[in-house]
Amino acid sequence: MNSMLRAGIIEGFYGHPYKEYTRLAMIRMASYLGFSFYVYAPKNDISLRKSWTYELSAQDEENLVHCSYMTKNAGLDFAFGISPLGLTANLNALLPVFKAKVQRLMSVTSADFACLLFDDVPNQFSDLGKRQNCVIKAMREAAGKDTEIWVCPTTYSDDPILTRLYGPTDPSYFSDLISGLDSRIKFFWTGPKVLSPGFSYEDINRADSLFKGRTVIWHNYPVNDGKTRADRLYLGPYQRMRPCADNRITAVAVNPMTEGALSMIPLSTLIPALEGKPYDRLRAIRDNAAGELLGPHSEQILDIIRRIENLGLEGTARDALCALRALCKDQSGSLACDEIIDFLNGRYAFDPECLT
Repeated sequence: MNSMLRAGIIEGFYGHPYKEYTRLAMIRMASYLGFSFYVYAPKNDISLRKSWTYELSAQDEENLVHCSYMTKNAGLDFAFGISPLGLTANLNALLPVFKAKVQRLMSVTSADFACLLFDDVPNQFSDLGKRQNCVIKAMREAAGKDTEIWVCPTTYSDDPILTRLYGPTDPSYFSDLISGLDSRIKFFWTGPKVLSPGFSYEDINRADSLFKGRTVIWHNYPVNDGKTRADRLYLGPYQRMRPCADNRITAVAVNPMTEGALSMIPLSTLIPALEGKPYDRLRAIRDNAAGELLGPHSEQILDIIRRIENLGLEGTARDALCALRALCKDQSGSLACDEIIDFLNGRYAFDPECLT
């Protein structure tokens, strides 16, 4: 495995951001698993997306300070992710506001690096790459020249769904985007699909052709905020991850499910998968993590969740769902079991803002 490769979590989904106690549990387990960073970038935190032009409220600052403290105290690097909606359409007026916001975020959080997220916005300008390049340079100036910036492009995959939803990518987009940027600027890529199940060496070659040794894999597994996934849970091990340990990949960031504690079951297999462990070994690691988080009924719970993964909630037999609820109620104090009950109760219903 690439000894310089970093692995971590990016809280980058649509829907309710995690409760503080859930995030803390995840951060502590991530540290135990050998992860190296946690990125706070929930799509529905309006202070970092819809209302990014406004000053941080006292509550926003307190939340960010505490999140950074928890992360660093666990021995992980902390980063925030900001999605400056509308900035590329009005650079002259909004760029000073953006720089001030980044400076404040850096001051409040003492972030180890920062993320700039252009994903899931209309691809409406022929010179979009040049405009975003200008924003990247402004963020670098505001954050400090030694600060790494991880950028999610508007086109972050070859998946044709992005063209259907947000418009075609100009041929010069990627060359314009990276022009004049040094190696401390990294770029996210989700692979051939927005929801790539795994990665091949051809996928890594494709990413490197765009970003020249500065690729961060954004892995959308086990995230389940999409329209076809919100009624399912994904607890299987990671697969086809060995190519991501290539020296041209600088980090792997995984986007977890809206159910945070449950996400740590598949996440327990990430680093072993990057190391090339065989599937049987990965499954054993997953089963061990499930036992710790779900209790003595974990095998039965996993069996029913496999059915939900394949069939969705509506397609799963009612008696199986009732049995799952009973098994989880029997595990008082298990955060993961509580999440399953909340899932069955519809707490994590699909957020229509997630178009993909």
